[in-house]
Amino acid sequence: MIQLDISNAAKRIHIAVDFDGTLAYYDKWDNQFNKVGKPIPQMVQNIKSWLAKGYKVTIFTARLSHGVKEAEDSSTAIKQFLKDCGLPELPITAVKMYYFTHFVDDKAYHVAKNSGVVEGMDELIVND
Repeated sequence: MIQLDISNAAKRIHIAVDFDGTLAYYDKWDNQFNKVGKPIPQMVQNIKSWLAKGYKVTIFTARLSHGVKEAEDSSTAIKQFLKDCGLPELPITAVKMYYFTHFVDDKAYHVAKNSGVVEGMDELIVND
């Protein structure tokens, strides 16, 4: 029996990575679900590094939330994108899962846990 030496951190870290604007360049949405932007090299390298450390990575994208045909087209395009980048076929979802420990997204803001304090959104925060 082969036993893998996986650290506790590797067992629990599961990173959800947004696709458009985070992993692939994105200008504007044109409803072409079968087309994707060019890879963002730094994020491709980040994912390779995380996978090498034993972390789990899932592609998290709203592209899969539009309909069955659109989701199939997007999934096929993203799978080919991953392959072209030298990445393995990673899970792809539009659903936030309880086991995600980290989110990497160009639109997200950090909230200090259990505080309601949002970092970087001063113009939208009620300060009364």
